Amino acid sequence: MVMDGSIQNTRRLHLVSTTHLRPWQIVDEMISVIYRYFYRKYVPSPYTQIENCMNEFFSMIPKENKCYLEVIRLSFLPELLVSLYLSPYQVDKVFAFGMIMHILKLSRIALAKDWRNECACLVLEFCKLLRRVSHEDSLYLSCRSALGLLLKNMDIASWLLYGEDTKGASCLMKEIFSFVGELGNRLCEDLASSTESPWSSGPFFGDVCDFKAFLLPLFIVIKRGPSSDPILNRDYVDAFGFLYATFSKLLRKMDECLLKMQSCFPLNTTWEDVTVWNGWFQHLAILEELHKISELYDVAEEELWMSLRQREFSLCVLLVKYLKPTDDIKWLLEHKNDYGFEFRRQLARQMIPKANEDFQRSLKIVIDKFLNMGAHVEGHQVLPNDLFSQLRVQEESAAGLKSYSTRYLTEKWFLSMCQAISIHKMPFLLHVQMILHDSILILKGFSTHTLLIYAAIKLENLHLEYFRLAGKLIALALIHQVRVGVVFDHVFFLQLAGKSISLEDIRDADPCLYSNCKQIMEMVSKPIVSDALELRFIGGAEYKRSAELCPDGKSIVVNGKNWKIFADLIIQHHFVTSISKQVSYFAQGLADVFGSSIADQGNQENQAKQCIYQIEQEIALLSQFNHPNIVQYYGTDKDETKLYIFLELVSNGSLTEIYSRYHLKDSQVAAYTRQILHGLKYLHEHNVIHRDIKCANILVNVGGTVKLADFGLAKVTEFNNLIKSCKGTPCWMAPEVVNLKRTGGYGLPADIWSLGCTVLEMLIRKPPYSHLEPAQVLYKIGRGEPPPVPDFLSGLSQDFILQCLQVNPDDRPTAAQLLDHPFVKRSSHA
Repeated sequence: MVMDGSIQNTRRLHLVSTTHLRPWQIVDEMISVIYRYFYRKYVPSPYTQIENCMNEFFSMIPKENKCYLEVIRLSFLPELLVSLYLSPYQVDKVFAFGMIMHILKLSRIALAKDWRNECACLVLEFCKLLRRVSHEDSLYLSCRSALGLLLKNMDIASWLLYGEDTKGASCLMKEIFSFVGELGNRLCEDLASSTESPWSSGPFFGDVCDFKAFLLPLFIVIKRGPSSDPILNRDYVDAFGFLYATFSKLLRKMDECLLKMQSCFPLNTTWEDVTVWNGWFQHLAILEELHKISELYDVAEEELWMSLRQREFSLCVLLVKYLKPTDDIKWLLEHKNDYGFEFRRQLARQMIPKANEDFQRSLKIVIDKFLNMGAHVEGHQVLPNDLFSQLRVQEESAAGLKSYSTRYLTEKWFLSMCQAISIHKMPFLLHVQMILHDSILILKGFSTHTLLIYAAIKLENLHLEYFRLAGKLIALALIHQVRVGVVFDHVFFLQLAGKSISLEDIRDADPCLYSNCKQIMEMVSKPIVSDALELRFIGGAEYKRSAELCPDGKSIVVNGKNWKIFADLIIQHHFVTSISKQVSYFAQGLADVFGSSIADQGNQENQAKQCIYQIEQEIALLSQFNHPNIVQYYGTDKDETKLYIFLELVSNGSLTEIYSRYHLKDSQVAAYTRQILHGLKYLHEHNVIHRDIKCANILVNVGGTVKLADFGLAKVTEFNNLIKSCKGTPCWMAPEVVNLKRTGGYGLPADIWSLGCTVLEMLIRKPPYSHLEPAQVLYKIGRGEPPPVPDFLSGLSQDFILQCLQVNPDDRPTAAQLLDHPFVKRSSHA
């Protein structure tokens, strides 16, 4: 036994299977290389040898065979690599770290294959071994996250019954318990620290993602219910009790956290004015998981919502500050009636698309429309005389629009306008209301008006324009957060979104119609008299009119077989067909301000999905790259609302942090530059432009190895194909990027210009053009003026920088050519 590395020099034979003869040979070769490497025997390119073996091994995995990866587990290769990772020598640790991370990368390929279960078992083996090192070890955390990602994308039910071995499934469940317990404890500790100071980090995003992933198997087991198999039934009982205990502990800690949050706010503080702390970012995500757990237990759901009702202010702060339009809020909407108006208003605002127009321009549009309508309807008489006069005078003045944005004027004007609509003082509304019970706007409640559109007996074009005006007013009131005493009825939201409307949807909107439809349902077993049915839907109006609900509807008799269809047709006619124009014009008014209607959100979601797909394709390409000077991308994952990108952890920070702490010598800058060039050369050979090379995007690991990172702006191109979009960070952008007219686009040489700026940045310890304003920087770069290179720099460094900063892209050397520059070559001999 070698004590330093805990590696035993066994001479056992590994070739024990004829079914997988070549895989056993490959694993034996890897083990042989590791032993020789550890005993410091000469091994040419050991890292590359093992990497190639692993690539070959994983490329040979058969589609159907479920025992292929058992070859690695039975060979004790995981134990060997972890033992090497525990070596006190840094070179051994780095070597093992790279090998294990490469296995994790290859296991990611399983997401698109049929052998995810086996990969999950292999990654689980590494997790169990590394957990003995430390729960905080970076490699262990990477393995745990990789396992969580596999769990989210695989058939968990079959994995828990992997190989139909119930004892094996039970062992897997115990491991899941340990992960959930570990993450639950971690989240509790971080929740407690999140309220200690505004700078506390709080729960980490990665821990929350892992917690969500490892909860999935527990959900599966509990929802499956008790089993006749004693082992599986014990798993169910254990999971049921364990998950509730985890829920209770986490809920208590969250309740304490929300209570402390409330004490952090001064009295009479509004939600919008609250200064948030760094550690609160993941609180909503944790609450969502607690809600999912609570749905499995009757008592747990009541406990959760009772706690949240007591902490309504803190919950509203989280909604205002952290809830994004893309977040799933269904779990909050289910209990919206348990909270006050302000809470519901914040939820409603999340469902409204953001405005893409200038507020002042929107106000002017509405005011112009209102003033122009004065020629047709004396509607302005319902507004206070002084306010209307002020609006007319300011609308005519050149500088008057600026005063519209003042809080006093907007609130008073919006409130008066919306009241003029909602209290039926405008003549056309008053006219319709007096003639028909089927009014256009119905008021309910005391202090708040519910907006709901019904059919009018006679619809004029001017009436439709008022609907559009009303839509603009409501939209602008939402943007300016002005309370106008009007809220949308649930049915009205469905109308705007173009959704179907059910009987239960109209319970509150039209109690009379709801009651009549319910009575029809009760008449199923009785003969239905058509005259009685006809009168039933006249309601309180003093007129009778008929409408054909479907083609040839007059010849169809309503009976016990088609009464449901009849009721649905009545509802659709009453709430959809007969008012389609009104709803359309109102929705157009909203869209005039917001830039899109509520119904358009589905199209925007499709565009977002397409964008996410493109990102996934690009990351999938980047994850195939493997170079010591490029941060390793492991791929992507997504749920209903988020896209996650998984990449290598580099813990020592960026070159910006390094040159801020230390004054780098020429030789050190040259060494870093040489590694950057190796990474760029690799990217450019694969036709990838980084497009954002700068010190902040270049990381350095504990061994001093440079890693190119932040490929958010990276673009894959083909030779002779120029990119025609302006991307990058201004101070490091090439002239052809800023001014696309110079060459009609840009290519790989744009990275070389950025490299020259980066080398200059390291030597002068500040960004290039730092003496200029951003607009001046873009102007000078667009004209082809490179940043000034100080005379105090060495001759070699100046020459290297100036070669990179050639204005003509064709004059710049390639990354491969720059590797032969004397400034860089001397670092390789240092």
